[in-house]
Amino acid sequence: ESSTPPSQEMAKTIVLVGRTSHGKSATGNSIVGKKAFKSMLKTTGVITSTCEMHRTLLENGHKLNVIDTPGLFDFSVESEFIGKEIAKCINLAKDGIHAILLVVSIRTRFSRKEEEAGLLILHAFFGVKITDYMIVVFTGGDELEDDETLDDYLSREYCLEPILKAQISLNEAQKSEQVKQLLALVNVVVDKNGGRPYRSKPFVEVKEKDKLESQKSYEKQLKTLTKMVDLKLKGSYDKIAQQIDELKLKESYGKLAQQIAELKLKESYYDKLAQQIDELKLNERSDKLAQQIRELKLKESYDKLAQQITEIKLKESSDKLAQQITELKLKEDYDKLAQQIAELKLKQSYYDKLAQQIDELKVKESSDKRAQQIAELKLKDRRAMINLHNK
Repeated sequence: ESSTPPSQEMAKTIVLVGRTSHGKSATGNSIVGKKAFKSMLKTTGVITSTCEMHRTLLENGHKLNVIDTPGLFDFSVESEFIGKEIAKCINLAKDGIHAILLVVSIRTRFSRKEEEAGLLILHAFFGVKITDYMIVVFTGGDELEDDETLDDYLSREYCLEPILKAQISLNEAQKSEQVKQLLALVNVVVDKNGGRPYRSKPFVEVKEKDKLESQKSYEKQLKTLTKMVDLKLKGSYDKIAQQIDELKLKESYGKLAQQIAELKLKESYYDKLAQQIDELKLNERSDKLAQQIRELKLKESYDKLAQQITEIKLKESSDKLAQQITELKLKEDYDKLAQQIAELKLKQSYYDKLAQQIDELKVKESSDKRAQQIAELKLKDRRAMINLHNK
């Protein structure tokens, strides 16, 4: 890889890469400020059919070349097609790339392993130094939750800390400001790399072919370059397959990953799948056993609680019965005492009456005795008068 000195008059070139329907063309149109990049609408999404470049004049007067590419990360695409499109991209950016924008949609989940495989493909196409020129652009930010920021989403879903990140949304008011921020990041990348565009070996070879074969047709140059890129691409796919095997990817990545799984990982995959099924069954049995244990414990706790409630009720009934017995005893004692009091009152009344009768008898006897005494005195006086008269 080599670098060229910066030129004040040289137009900056940025390349949009990523998977199909992640918003590369829409991002390119936002940057150039018009619907310059056309796409084919298919059931799987909006698809860019071929590499395409448009130039725009920025507010600061600088020229900017924007190159849109097909879904170069789609493993289902034939390597010959990808090789041809990479060759076109290199030919369009023959003076080098100032920044490469990896476009990722928030709407479509892009796993960490797909992220790693995508970076491997970029390294295979352009060399490992291309990472120094990379900005990851996230589209579909309107899909984030109300309180969720892009940083929150990225910290949860990606591990892209060393790489610059930007966001493009569907809201026109936000989009204008976000494009300014994105272009500012492009300037950061340019300054970080000393103003020198990225030029890997294929770029140099294209430049040399321009000088040595200026009389040859463009189609022949493109065919030669396509063959060169296709050979490198095939070697890169072998390296990617080896990396996927080392990373133990469980799911296929389009047609290429499916072929790798069928040729190299089929037996291992099914063995692992069978092991996972056994583990799931074991987990299910374990969960069922745990559930049964919980139910037994709950039943035991319920029985114990019911027993305690019964004991409490029995104790309560016993206490109530004892209280009733006590109350009955008290009532019985009270009735007996009342009866005794009544009897005593009757006796008292009887004795009072008897005493009264005695008193009355005593009074009568005393009166009778006095009357007798008076009668005797009167008789005595009469006798005395008779005796006196006789004398």
